[in-house]
Amino acid sequence: MYVTLAGGKKLPARVIGSDYRTDLAVLKIEAQNLPVAKFGDSSKVRVGDIAVAIGNPLGEEFSGSVTAGVISAVNRKMTVDGRTYKVIQTDASINPGNSGGALCNEAGEVIGINSLKISSAEGMGFAISINEAKPIIESLMKNGYVSRPFIGIYYEFIDEEIASEYNVPVGVNIRGVERGSGAEEAGIRPGDIIVKFDGVDLNKMEDLSEALEKHKVGDIVSARIWRDGKYIDVKIKLGEKTK
Repeated sequence: MYVTLAGGKKLPARVIGSDYRTDLAVLKIEAQNLPVAKFGDSSKVRVGDIAVAIGNPLGEEFSGSVTAGVISAVNRKMTVDGRTYKVIQTDASINPGNSGGALCNEAGEVIGINSLKISSAEGMGFAISINEAKPIIESLMKNGYVSRPFIGIYYEFIDEEIASEYNVPVGVNIRGVERGSGAEEAGIRPGDIIVKFDGVDLNKMEDLSEALEKHKVGDIVSARIWRDGKYIDVKIKLGEKTK
């Protein structure tokens, strides 16, 4: 694997770690006195701010291409191919090959990492906010992976329509339980429906993941499950998910 620097020089690189959920990775190259990009503070980004996207659309032939626009939205949540992103939306053109490039403010500070665009609409590009990316990058540099809390379940969401049809509550329907996980230790089993997690009613698909994001590995979290027409309260010790 090689990294191509501005000017065309190629240096061997190795992957320190990668994170599937955010599609981020950290590479290491051995070199001295390289220029560095300065990270900005994406919490200060506002709709209407200038945005500059840098990347390699369509490959190295167009490396270092720059497009400009404005910030259209901040803190959007998008789920694509099973990955959940907290993103900045911009109308600066983000083309195939731009992913991984910098989204900068007018001071040249990196406020996001270009990630995706909606192909069916013009002027809708997205970048992972740098404040969201920094702890992931730091974890990859330190450990080679990102540690996240893990319940240990495989599930599908039951919405109001399905719940009404089968006379069950809205919530997370357990399809499987991972051996040795906190869910197994709590006595959760396939067929159970989690209706509340950490005091949060699970009324939408994303409610469980959003509640889980507020915790760390080792936390003990309360949950209410529905089983055979009865509600049961359990305590789940969160394990570690590294992929």
